[in-house]
Amino acid sequence: MKKIIIVFIIIPIFVLGYSIGSGTIPFDDTLKLYYSKTITPNYYEENSDEIPSILHQTDVQSLIHVNNEIDVIKMREDIINYVWKEDGFSKNKIPSKIEYDIQDDRYKDLINLQKIDKITITMEYGIESYVYLFLAEQKNNDFVLYHQGHDGDFINGKKTIGFFLEKGYSVAALSMPLSGMNNQPTVNIANIGEIKLSAHEQFWFIDSDNFSSLKFFLEPVMIATNYIESNYSSNSIFMVGISGGGWTTTVYSAIDDRIDKSFPVGAMLPLFISLNAPVMPHYEGIIPELYEIASYLDLYILGSFGEDREQIKIINKFDSCCHGGISYQVFEEEMAQTMTKLNNGNFTIFLDDTHNRHKISDAALQVILENINN
Repeated sequence: MKKIIIVFIIIPIFVLGYSIGSGTIPFDDTLKLYYSKTITPNYYEENSDEIPSILHQTDVQSLIHVNNEIDVIKMREDIINYVWKEDGFSKNKIPSKIEYDIQDDRYKDLINLQKIDKITITMEYGIESYVYLFLAEQKNNDFVLYHQGHDGDFINGKKTIGFFLEKGYSVAALSMPLSGMNNQPTVNIANIGEIKLSAHEQFWFIDSDNFSSLKFFLEPVMIATNYIESNYSSNSIFMVGISGGGWTTTVYSAIDDRIDKSFPVGAMLPLFISLNAPVMPHYEGIIPELYEIASYLDLYILGSFGEDREQIKIINKFDSCCHGGISYQVFEEEMAQTMTKLNNGNFTIFLDDTHNRHKISDAALQVILENINN
């Protein structure tokens, strides 16, 4: 018994000592997550009004390649060709399966919920994504696409889903591939063997000249949008995403102008900022081939461009995870100048200083609501 007690005392001491000495955390991701949330200080709180000097060394204007509508159309086509290859972007592609009026007790207390329909989308390598359509009882005929981030199931966004439902918006909720209810199939990869897909970084081994795994991130949104457009008299479709879902919101709204207004929250900043930040971005955020086609500044412009289109990028100033602070100020002026020159669409940044979490706050929800109600 004494030996067991000693072991339980020594292990935490070792983990803490190892971590402090090496700057890394041993063992598994669960421990890393616990450590980061309980011990590591909030970088953006400690450096809330600082812009690293290295960011001023980048010529921001050189990262903007959109000068007119022709550039917008060409860049969209190039992104689509990279993601979908020969398959192309299809506004006619339909879900693999639809289940009507399903029961999920996790959502039974949502106000103004008429019913939930479930969409299944099956893609290459057996990867499936599931979309819940939360249909409003008293509705205004607008839809909100809500995309959850890397922390898992869109149940984590229940508050956001409920917020829009109460206001009369039907909501289509999605999670990132391999996350939440989405499956994690086992695939055979040449010269490697059988691999259970459970992390986005494994997609590097699936990518080829003939296939891009970015399809797993974007095709579910495309098919959900197709389904809404074909089956409902929707006046407008808006998109809101947090973290990795904010990344999806940024990229998808850039290629599909059916998204009238988009609101990425706590999402990727331009690479010259993100790659100089304390937290390294995920796989999808740093694929060189994609960002050789369009920089993040280009993506912001594409997501904003068009008649009555708009993107509000919401940055949590004191974000406990990533993509926070005030570094956006190094590109804000150039973005404003470009949008003025294009004279078609609107891009703005809302700096949320009301909290210190990686989330969509009440303040952010009010900013979104006021915008989509106009």
